[in-house]
Amino acid sequence: MKKIILGALVLSTTLTFAQKKNTTNAAMSYQDAQKSGNAGKFENAANDLLEAKKYIDLAAAHEDTKTDPKTLMYKGKIYLEVGVIGVIAKNETVMAMDIEKLAEEGIASLKSVKANDKKDRYGDDVIEYCSKLRSQGYNSGVQNFQEKKYEEAMGGFSMSSTFSEVLGNVDSAAYFYAGLAAVNIEKWEVVEESFVKCIEIGFKTGSSVFYLTQAYEKLDKQAEAEAMLKEQVVKNPGNKDIMVSLINIYLGQDKKVEAEKVLTDAIALDPESRDLNYAVATVYENLERYDDAEKAYKKVIEIDPEYSHALLGLGAVYFNKAADLNGKINDLQPGDPQEEVFRASMKENFTNSLPYLEKANELTPNNKEILTSLKQVYYKLGNIAKFKEIKAQLEAL
Repeated sequence: MKKIILGALVLSTTLTFAQKKNTTNAAMSYQDAQKSGNAGKFENAANDLLEAKKYIDLAAAHEDTKTDPKTLMYKGKIYLEVGVIGVIAKNETVMAMDIEKLAEEGIASLKSVKANDKKDRYGDDVIEYCSKLRSQGYNSGVQNFQEKKYEEAMGGFSMSSTFSEVLGNVDSAAYFYAGLAAVNIEKWEVVEESFVKCIEIGFKTGSSVFYLTQAYEKLDKQAEAEAMLKEQVVKNPGNKDIMVSLINIYLGQDKKVEAEKVLTDAIALDPESRDLNYAVATVYENLERYDDAEKAYKKVIEIDPEYSHALLGLGAVYFNKAADLNGKINDLQPGDPQEEVFRASMKENFTNSLPYLEKANELTPNNKEILTSLKQVYYKLGNIAKFKEIKAQLEAL
């Protein structure tokens, strides 16, 4: 009986050593790849990494070595680098692989080293390796972002945040700037993922909420945007940026009453905010509450007399009042005495709109929206010379 047990033990030990030899062979091939890569011999390096992958896959598949920390460490390194070097070398074997999946498995393998390395023999090696890649990724992200190479910048920052996670850290700035790079190239899924993470960790919450809202809108996730913003308004009381984002979502969904309520709360926090007062003015204008809109736009201009958007808005309010009166005139029966009253009020409103539109045009020349409004007002007031002048200017644009 003892002989049988001893024989089984010897056989088991021999098989384990055989699997550990696969890890050793993988390590040796990986080191050969490093030498070839440093010498610029990328095809050789790709072949060495493929050889290393063959051995490490055998070790990773065996029960005795699949959780061995050395096996896990080399699997992580080999899986990450075979795709990179293979693409550089245009190696056909590597190009046929799912490189993204290899990278994901490599990262997962590196993450699992610590949990399986009871004697902490490979912890420093993994830390050094991941720290180097994190730093390379972040520096690449910064440089490419400065050069407006946003695709490459997004990749660099994502690499930095990923290897920070392997190290057990959170690279807040890397998540934020990966998302910002993605905004510039309209990779909205990446924008969503990045800024969800930023909000979770509380990094630049106001800006992160703004960009995440943008992503949700582009991805047609209005319900998610509204739910997220309502939650963030509660979590961050008094944050006007978040309130404005929620207001914009409500306006986009034509929920004007809800928008007005949030605006009222926001303005109570900062009565002299130009942007908040402007937002409430636009809400009132959209609700066709022109008297309220007029007061709100005047408040904005009182705060910032040269804010062209508010000048145009106030001019538009007077124009819309005049247009409403014109509609009422058309509905009257011939000879109705109200017609003269309406016409006088209509002319007054067109006249009131003119100085604000002219000031807006002076501050923001060649703006088609402003010029179009001006052209219409000059026509309504019978100033044909000015009408033709603006009409020619529009046609030139």
